[in-house]
Amino acid sequence: MLERLANHPFYCFLDGYSGFFQIPIHPNDQEKTTFTCPYGTFAYRRMPFGLCNAPATFQRCMTSIFSDLIEEMVEVFMDDFSVYGASFSSCLSNLCRVLQRCEETNLVLNWEKCHFMVREGIVLGHKISEKGIELDRAKVDVMLQLPVPKTVKDIRSFLGHAGFYRRFIKDFSKIARPLTRLLCKETDFEFDEECHKSWTLLKDALVSAPIVQAPNWDHPFEIMCDASDYAVGAVLGQKIDKKLNVILIYPYLSCFYQDRYLSHDPRRSGKRSFGSLVGPELIFYQDMSDERLSRAHGDFDGSRGPRYRAQGLGSS
Repeated sequence: MLERLANHPFYCFLDGYSGFFQIPIHPNDQEKTTFTCPYGTFAYRRMPFGLCNAPATFQRCMTSIFSDLIEEMVEVFMDDFSVYGASFSSCLSNLCRVLQRCEETNLVLNWEKCHFMVREGIVLGHKISEKGIELDRAKVDVMLQLPVPKTVKDIRSFLGHAGFYRRFIKDFSKIARPLTRLLCKETDFEFDEECHKSWTLLKDALVSAPIVQAPNWDHPFEIMCDASDYAVGAVLGQKIDKKLNVILIYPYLSCFYQDRYLSHDPRRSGKRSFGSLVGPELIFYQDMSDERLSRAHGDFDGSRGPRYRAQGLGSS
């Protein structure tokens, strides 16, 4: 959704009025919403908040209303509708079609929360503009003002907020490892110098995060990956006009049973990260020093050792 919205010059952001209450409940099912209060017993005629299937039902209704317009001129998430266009006139034309559909289906909008013909906007916690996909600086400023963590709950809260933008931070898992170790059971909480350095580096990385671009399916994709003894990192990008555009940064912290082969086989981990990627061409970059080392000296531990030794014999 974010990738489809990015890189457009004009946007219109519409907001539904009263959310779930626009969906009527079938008369035969209204009694299922009965509740009792000091003023009597009542039942809902329209779908309220709090029902377990209400979000899915509302999203399904909104998707069905704009089914033929989604991915072409509008994106829908709950009661937020994002209209876009390649030019001012096309965006205006798309807006007219969306508003006409709202009239036809009696979908009411909250005009106080609507924004028309703007250059950028916040969607799902990200800033969308013609430049690409960026972090929401308001959320980043809040994280920068957080005090030094003093409990496990503080660590979990900080990593949860920072992890929301992990796609923008290179080596996120590697940087955050000292903090994630404090979340393990039966581990004494000791926020030492290494943890403080990790905490500071993550905050600095949020400030200097790059602008992520949407994929261009007419150009080849490039994957650059590397691994250490406990983490693997991969960057998905495209080189357009001799400039490398970052699409996604994939940081991954390995489990204990993966540590034995992770650094020797970053290509396998990178393929698993982007295994479902389909495009005109895929260019893969990796550090081959481990494989060259295995051909020269042999014997890596784990299940990957025999394969590398076989490759060394086959190429000799």
